[in-house]
This record gives sequence, C-alpha cells and structure tokens, in this order.
Amino acid sequence: MAWNRPFLSRTASEGWRRPPPEDSGTLGFGWVSILVPLGLGFVMALALAYQAWDAGREHRVSARSSAREQAEFAAYLLATSVHRLMQEELLYTFYPVELARARAGGALPDPDVLRVDPERSRCEPESAGASRRYFRFQPASGALLVTGPASPEFEGWIRSLLARPEDESPAGSSELDDRTVRHRSGLVGDRRTLITYRAWGDGAERVVYGFESCWRTRQGNVFERALATTQALPPRLVGSTPSDSLFRLSVRGADSVLVFGESWARPPAELYDGTAFYGTVRVQPARVYPGLELRVSLLPRVAERLIRGGLPRSRLPLALGLLLLTAALLWIALRQLRRGHELISMRARFVQSASHELRTPLQQILLFSDLLRTGRLQGDAQTRQALDIMHSETQRLIALTENLLQFSSRQPPPAPAGDLDVTALTQETVEAFRPLAAGRQDEIRVSSDGPVYARVHADGLKRVLINLLDNALKYGPEGQTIAVEVRDVDGWAEVAVSDGGPGIPEAQRSRIWDPFVRLEREGTSGTAGSGIGLSIVRQIVGGMGGRVEVGRGAQGGARFSVRVPRAQHPPQRAG
Repeated sequence: MAWNRPFLSRTASEGWRRPPPEDSGTLGFGWVSILVPLGLGFVMALALAYQAWDAGREHRVSARSSAREQAEFAAYLLATSVHRLMQEELLYTFYPVELARARAGGALPDPDVLRVDPERSRCEPESAGASRRYFRFQPASGALLVTGPASPEFEGWIRSLLARPEDESPAGSSELDDRTVRHRSGLVGDRRTLITYRAWGDGAERVVYGFESCWRTRQGNVFERALATTQALPPRLVGSTPSDSLFRLSVRGADSVLVFGESWARPPAELYDGTAFYGTVRVQPARVYPGLELRVSLLPRVAERLIRGGLPRSRLPLALGLLLLTAALLWIALRQLRRGHELISMRARFVQSASHELRTPLQQILLFSDLLRTGRLQGDAQTRQALDIMHSETQRLIALTENLLQFSSRQPPPAPAGDLDVTALTQETVEAFRPLAAGRQDEIRVSSDGPVYARVHADGLKRVLINLLDNALKYGPEGQTIAVEVRDVDGWAEVAVSDGGPGIPEAQRSRIWDPFVRLEREGTSGTAGSGIGLSIVRQIVGGMGGRVEVGRGAQGGARFSVRVPRAQHPPQRAG
C-alpha cells in the first residue's frame, strides 16, 4: 500500500474551517438594548444636573435680591436721618436775618449778620487764620455782596447758580417762597465748596442770604451721626451691632464729587468675595439736596446674617462633578461591555480552535488504528510508520491537554526543584519532538557552548520548550530548519528557539503573551491554535524567576529567548 505523505499532513488532510461569522444583526440589537438604557441614564443625569444648577441659580438670585433690598432700605433710613439732622441743626440759622430786617425797618442787613456763635463753631475754617464766606445776592439787580475771602471764581459760581430763569434756578423758582433752606455743592477752582442759603420776598424784592457751609452739626459729621444714631437694619437680624460695623457709607453731590466715604465705585471683588450688595438712594426732598446720593454697601458677614442659611454657594461644581461621575461610570460600563464582548468572542474562537486541534490528531490516531485493526497495512515498515504517527499525535494531545489543564487550574507554575543541566534537558526534549517535525520534513538543530546549569523545574522547562517548538512548527514553512540554542549569557541560562516563518511584527509583540490572543495573520491562515501556549510559557518562566522575550531570528522568522537563573553547583540527574 503506497502512501502519499502529504495525505497525512494536517494541513492537506482537510481544510481548516473558519469560525462561523457572528450574527451582526443579533450583535447590533444586543448593543442597542444596552446602549439605549445607558444613554437614557446619562440624559437623565444631565437633566438632574441642570435642574440642580437652575434651582441653585434661582436661590442665589432670590438671596442676592433680598440682600440688596435690605441695603436699599438701610440707605433710605440713613437718608431720612441725614435730612432730619440737617433740619434740626439749621432750624434757627437764618433767624438773625429776619431779626435784623425787623429792627432796621425792612432794610437789608449785611451777610455778616449770619456770623453767630453756633454757626461759627459748627463749621471751622479749613486752615488757621482763614475765615468763612457769607453772601447776599439780589437776583433782580444782580448785586452780590460777599464777606470773607471772596474770589472771582466763588462770585462767578454764586451768580451762575442763583441768577437763572425762574423755571431753572433754585433761587428763582416759586418754591423759595416757602422759605426753604437749600444746599448746593460744587468745585470752585480746586476747592470743593458747599453753600447753604435761603430766599426772602418775591419778584423784584427777592433776596438770597447764604454762607459757606459743611456737612456737620455741633456734635460732628452729619453722616457719621446718622450711622451712629440710626437703626438701619432689623434688630432681630443684627442685634445691637452698630451700623458702622454692618456696612460702608459713601455720599456724593450733584456734581458727582465725593462728599463722604472712601469710594463711590462698586466695592472691589476681593473685599466682598465677588458679590457686592449695595443700595443707592437720593436724599429727599430733592429741592433741598439736589443730586445728593447715599450708597450703602453691606459687608459680606452681614449679608450672611441677613439671609437664612447664609449666601448660597453655586451648585455648578457639584452638578458638573455628578455629570462627570456619570459620564465616567458610563464610559467604564461601555468599556466593560466591550471587554466582555471581546472575552466572549475569544472564548468562542478558543473553543473552536481547541476543538479542531484536538479533533485532528484524534482523527489521525483513529485512521491508523483502523488500518492496524483491519490488517490493511503491508509489512513491518508501514506498521512502524503508522505506530510512529500515532505516537507523535498522542504526544501532541498530551501536550495540548497539559496546556489546557495548566491554564484552567490557574495554579502557580512549578517552583525550581534543583540544579539541572539545561543542555541535556533541551536535547532530550528535542529528540522526543523530532517525530512531529519529521511529519513536515522540518529539521531541528541544537547548538550549545557545552553544559549549562540552571535551577529550574524539569517538567516546567520541558513544557516551555514543547510549546515553543510547537509554535515554530505551526508558523514556519514546511521543510524549514528550527534552530535551538543553549548558551550561558551574563549569569543567565538561555534557551532560544528560532523558526523560518514570517516573524512577529514589532508592534504586536506585546500582545502575543495575552491568553486567547491570535494575531491577524494567524486568524486568516489555515494554522490552528488555542491561543494559550505563549501565555503559559510566560507564566512558567516567571515562576522560575526568569523572563522570556521575542525578537527576529537569523532566518528572518521569530526568535523566542528564555532566560532562567544560572546555577552555581554541579547539576543533579535530570528528570
């Protein structure tokens, strides 16, 4: 019976069947059924985050509006107090004019009549030796009489202020007939000037008396007194805390000149933590204090006390944090789903590849056992050849079964049992493997520098060598030469296996050690494999304190290098 040897080759005996393609429709529906709930969950988290941010924003707007209303109310009370104090102070200031006119039979007295002790003590001159200015003005004739250090600028300012048409000038309007005392401020030259005046008579007989004034009473600055004597905020909120400890007060006149306080501008953000609460009110009546405005700015700690629970902080960081956490969990879930899908796909490929790799040698064994049983073999040579093939296929089955058991048990690899001659152990393993290589007309050459000793486990190192040799046999061309080198390298015992195959791309070399991973060139070729051999190699070598690397061999194929710690003592008998 003549045999065609390629008929006995695994690749020629039957074509490898590729794994059936996955059902893309079922897979797509599965992904949709998972992604839709996750997407809805993310949208719901986004909506909840927006609701939290919007509720916090509305709360902050309401709280800030309440604080500003409190500041505006405080400004109103202070403005009322300023008016009251000024009216009390000036109640009898112009009485000397009326008294002098009555005594003189209606004649107009000089403006010095206003130099009375109460008025003089209320507003002291700005510098020693200086005197204040008093004036009398008659709008009909334009006559202006000034006592004190008068100047053309001061006289021109008085004329422009009081000699206006009746519908524009405060002094010429009919409102002066009620004997209203008025205040006007302005810049005269480089000096800020405030005058207080009152008009008598009507028509051609009208006359205005006034003097250079100040925002003071005999007890002190009118604005400071208003702060000290006015309860500007409810006691139930601030207790007995004085007003000057609750807010800052700024006052400016009609010409926007600062009258009192440090600054009229909005308080700096660094002082008020980025939020300023202030109220602005015009002092009434406007005909008495034209353009006089008060601004009350609450201090941050006061605003916290005015709002129950304090000023609410922005919920945007919390909302963004929750949204980012949801997105991270969603990303992790998708990653785990993808990983699970990959594991399912790898398991399916592994089961198909392992089943086929087990079935092929079993078919070979069954074929030749049937030939032996039926007596169809002719002569001792054919019988011997059949027995050799059955023996090699049985060895392959044993090696594959040991790999599966080693991988499925997830037990640590065997620890080194003693000092062994790695060269002798390698030659023994290669000799047992030669029948498998002979079936493909492959040749295995072993080279060494002599005996190399290492502390390794004999069965573990044999399994490593068998996996590497089987890998070289699978991915190398028929008739190749597999080179096995045993060397002593820098304190390591190295065993290297090189094949004549296409090699492994450098970018994919880190992936081949992972379980169930098969490179693209392997999946599209007719080469079978379980995808766990190299993973077991790395596991066993690591357990013996060594390392395994892959590179390019002299023939252009893959070169696997195993290094284990070299022994310092003579080896014992291997096995």
